[in-house]
Amino acid sequence: MKKKSLALITALLASTLVLTACGSSNSGSSKSSSSKTEKVEKSSSSKESSSSKTETAKVDRAGYDAIKIGDLMKQGEGGDTLEALKTKFGAPASSTTSTTNGVKTDIMGWTNVDGLAGATMSVSFVSDKAVSKAISKLNADRPKDITLATYNGINAGAKYEDVNKQIGEPNGLTETNVAGQTTIVAVYLNKDITSYASLSFTNGTLTTKTQTNLK
Repeated sequence: MKKKSLALITALLASTLVLTACGSSNSGSSKSSSSKTEKVEKSSSSKESSSSKTETAKVDRAGYDAIKIGDLMKQGEGGDTLEALKTKFGAPASSTTSTTNGVKTDIMGWTNVDGLAGATMSVSFVSDKAVSKAISKLNADRPKDITLATYNGINAGAKYEDVNKQIGEPNGLTETNVAGQTTIVAVYLNKDITSYASLSFTNGTLTTKTQTNLK
């Protein structure tokens, strides 16, 4: 059981981190995992009459933050359903289904995100319950770019809120909940889009960090 859960966790993190950490890439270039993975493209989003359906909203940071994810080890108990998110944000633009050790994961992607060009959001579901979420290319109000010196000054143990006060809000986020531990991977893009810092927080505390092209 533990091996099955670990394999599923790895697959989920890999799929969502690709979206967030590689926010400068086109969303259409997603790669299939080595497990049985199918990419399902919806050729058209069926539109219902406006008299019976209220207009769905764009995905913004507040909407993303409001998405509830359940504990992966409890089959997503307490997480939002796909139908609930469709009601808020409309039908997803893409759908990927993978099966790892007999556990089916559905990853839904939305492109109606209020952010920079190419902004996307994805949510992973197990047993129709959200277990992870990711968003990329959000607008972030940061007065200046992150330098390598600033990055080097952010040490393990730093608090998520304190880091955001220091360098500003992230452009990309990935969040998972596994065995009661919440992991947030925050990506801070510089204006050139090609240089960024990626910081991983467990229960609000910095555990690991990486950077690309910072100077």
